[in-house]
Amino acid sequence: MIRHPNITQLLDILETEKQLLPGDGAVPGGNLMNRIYDKKRLDERETQKYIRQLVLAVEHLHRAGVVHRDLKIENLLLDEQDNIKLIDFGLSNCAGILGYSDPFSTQCGSPAYAAPELLSRKKYGPKVDVWSIGVNMYAMLTGTLPFTVEPFSLRALHQKMVDKEMNPLPPSLSTAAICLLKKLLEPDPNKRPNIHQVMADSWLQLANKNTGAPYLNRIHIEEINQTVLMHMTEKMNYKHSEVLSAVLTNRACHTLAVYFLLNKKMKRLSKEYREMQFQEKKKGEKQKSEYFQTQWRKHVDKLTIPPKQTPVYLAVSKGPSKEKKHRTGLLRAITGGHRNSPLAPPGTVASSSMEYLEIQPLFNNTPQQRRRLATLPQVNTSPEHNIPAPPAPSPIGMHSFGSLSKAEQIEDTPCSPWYKLTNGTLSPPPPCLSLPA
Repeated sequence: MIRHPNITQLLDILETEKQLLPGDGAVPGGNLMNRIYDKKRLDERETQKYIRQLVLAVEHLHRAGVVHRDLKIENLLLDEQDNIKLIDFGLSNCAGILGYSDPFSTQCGSPAYAAPELLSRKKYGPKVDVWSIGVNMYAMLTGTLPFTVEPFSLRALHQKMVDKEMNPLPPSLSTAAICLLKKLLEPDPNKRPNIHQVMADSWLQLANKNTGAPYLNRIHIEEINQTVLMHMTEKMNYKHSEVLSAVLTNRACHTLAVYFLLNKKMKRLSKEYREMQFQEKKKGEKQKSEYFQTQWRKHVDKLTIPPKQTPVYLAVSKGPSKEKKHRTGLLRAITGGHRNSPLAPPGTVASSSMEYLEIQPLFNNTPQQRRRLATLPQVNTSPEHNIPAPPAPSPIGMHSFGSLSKAEQIEDTPCSPWYKLTNGTLSPPPPCLSLPA
């Protein structure tokens, strides 16, 4: 009848000659009683989590017409995710579903957790579970029970409950927690809130979150794990219809137990595999980062700054000083020193890229070029001048590397490549290398 994440699920029933044993899901987290015993008491935040889950479980039971009647710390187990699992339905009842209209009247359960109306053999309803939630909440927050008598007497215990003589609360508790406790431990069932009103309490913070639609007690066919279904039918020789019938009807049997155990195992292995992949990815990124940092340090350690060098296009020969001064005319040509020359188009700038010089094709030394060069003015090369005059710009204003004599301008000697280097510097090109603008 019941299927909820905070309620243990009946998977199988094992029958022997003397016993009928229910088979539930594994709960490796142990008993909540042991948790409280180890910590003496739980802090308010942890208690809030467990009480919220217990309220959701009880609301699911009451909506299905089931009253637990034995809610106590010993019946609250913890799963592997540290979530509540409600167990022990030996005293539960579903009279409303079976057609009984009269309220419950059986005196049962643990006296310390039982509501006053249950102990007094009066008619009672689902609100007895609300009282038990209040006792569990008090036990989590304090490590003790709210109503105790010495020596034990059922009559004295009942009277203490009716008189609201609750044991002292820790001063560290919030006002909201104390207010909810007093609501839950209200001895008059008519004034005590039902489970739906408890869910609206601000301390539980259930109204602030989207709790979603009510949890369904039946699995939809689209929710069935097809991988587990295929494994059971192909590897374990189960009938396809048998597995579907057991899962869809939630009928406790061996087939249902096998399906849910395999489904749970598959989820656990998938989670472990994803975590392993995440750790490997994180480890790989860390190693990669460390590797690049190491290589960067090695590169920086080996890095040497070369001495300042003269650019190739400003390189000069190792000749006399006046030759060096003569070569500086190249800088003027490159930076546009002869931009206003009538032979150069306006706005032309010389290229200082060696790659540009290397990839340019050689042009033939045509008579038209020789005749044009012949018209250039003569450069004064008399020995009276220690510093030769600046070279005349080429027709494009960017490839003049030195002065040209008249004899050189009309000489038909073969041209040497204009990118040829002499002693690491550019040799002055012959006149035949001037290009048309």
